Amino acid sequence: MYMQTLMNSLAEIGIMILLGYIIRKFNVISAEQVKGLSNVLLTVIAPASVLSSGYQPYTKELASSLVLTFVMAVTYYVFALLITWALFTFILKNKNLRGVSVSMSVFASTGFIGFPMALMLFGEEGLLYAVVYNMVFCIIIFSVGIRLLGGKDTKTSWKSIFISPLMIASFIAVILFISPVKVPVFMQRSFEVVGNMTAPVSMMIIGAWMVGVNMKSIFSSGRSYLVIFLRLFAFPMFVLLILRLFDLSATLTGAFVLITALPIASFNVLFAEKYGGDTAYANKTMLLSLCFSIISIPIIMMLL
Repeated sequence: MYMQTLMNSLAEIGIMILLGYIIRKFNVISAEQVKGLSNVLLTVIAPASVLSSGYQPYTKELASSLVLTFVMAVTYYVFALLITWALFTFILKNKNLRGVSVSMSVFASTGFIGFPMALMLFGEEGLLYAVVYNMVFCIIIFSVGIRLLGGKDTKTSWKSIFISPLMIASFIAVILFISPVKVPVFMQRSFEVVGNMTAPVSMMIIGAWMVGVNMKSIFSSGRSYLVIFLRLFAFPMFVLLILRLFDLSATLTGAFVLITALPIASFNVLFAEKYGGDTAYANKTMLLSLCFSIISIPIIMMLL
C-alpha cells in the first residue's frame, strides 16, 4: 500500500511538471509570469501550507520528535559539510567550483519540493517535520552556504534568514503546535485550502523552468555526477542506515530520509549568481539532479 501511494504521488508530480512544461512551451504563461508565480508560491502559498501543519494535536511524543528532527538536521549538515569540503578540496583546485560543488551536494530543495512531497506521502505530521528541517536549512545556507559560494569575506545575511515568509510561518507553526490556544476553524480551513496549492504550483513551475534548456548539455559535466551521487544517493542512504539503528517512528524516519533525498535546492543557483559562483554549472547540475531524482527517490523510499 505504501509503495502504491509513493508511485501514485510520483506519477501525480510527473503530470504536474509536464503540465508546467506545456503551458510555458506554448506561451500560456511568460517567463516573467513564471517568476511572479514563484514569488507568490514562496510568499503566500507555501507559508499557508506551513501554517496549516501547526494545527496538529499536541502530544509529548510529537513534540519530542520535532526537537529530535532539529538535532538530526543540524547533525546531518555538520557531517555533510565536513565530508564534502574535504572531498572537493582534494578533487577541485578552483575555489569557485569547489564552493558550488559542496553547497549543491549538501543543500536540497527542502521547502520548494520537500513540503509538497512530505505532505503527499506523510500527511500533516510529515509536513511538520519538513518545516523544522527547513528551518535548520535556512539558518545554515544563509550563513555557511553563502560563504561557500561567495568566499570567507561574504557577510552572513541574518536578516534574510529570519524575515523570510517561510521562516516566519515556520516559527508561527511551531508556536501554534505547542500553544493550547487554537485559531478559529475558518482560519485553519483557509490556510489549508491555500496551502493545498503548494504541490501543483511548485511542480508546474519546475516544468516551466525546463523549457529552453539544452537537455544534452546538462549531461556533459563529469563533476556534476559526483555531486548528484552524493546528493541523491550517498547522503540519503547514510542517513537511512543511521536512523535504522534507533527506535524512531516510521513517519519521522520516512519524512527525514525523503527530505535528505531531494534534488539540489534552487538557492544554490541564485546564490552562485549573486556571489560570483559558476552559475551555468550550478544550473545544469540542479536540473540534472531533478531528472535523476525521478529515479532515485523511489529507490530510496523503497528501502525504508
